[in-house]
Amino acid sequence: MQEHGGNKKNIFYIVYHYWMKNSSKTVESSEHKMRTRAAYYGFKITPMTPERIKNWYEQPIRQPLNLDKKKTPKGQLYIIPNRCKECGFCWEYCPENVLSISNNFNNKGYRYPTIAEGKENACVNCSMCTEICPDFAIYTEEVKDA
Repeated sequence: MQEHGGNKKNIFYIVYHYWMKNSSKTVESSEHKMRTRAAYYGFKITPMTPERIKNWYEQPIRQPLNLDKKKTPKGQLYIIPNRCKECGFCWEYCPENVLSISNNFNNKGYRYPTIAEGKENACVNCSMCTEICPDFAIYTEEVKDA
């Protein structure tokens, strides 16, 4: 152990103070490097103020330049009601909320998914329902535009 001013210091005390003494240099140097690189490449770095953090999710989302040329894929849903066991994965995880639970029952006594009202053409053929269904009771096929 090292003695300093009559007090014994343990290794944790020494390491902590060494780190505190040298960590500010590391932060300053990395911040300096970041600002130097930003200036070189023409970026503007703005500090994160509480107001910016509050409005973080209201900022416009970046979009590809050729978004108007891209077409949203379309899909056709096929449901096999008698295979369904009402696990609910398909209507729970559908990103477009195309599926809803039916009021009718299949031969096994389970309610099966149906296409929600007003969402007949909303399927984007992501195949999430096909991949997640444990009973293979639902699948999609891509619809080609003419």
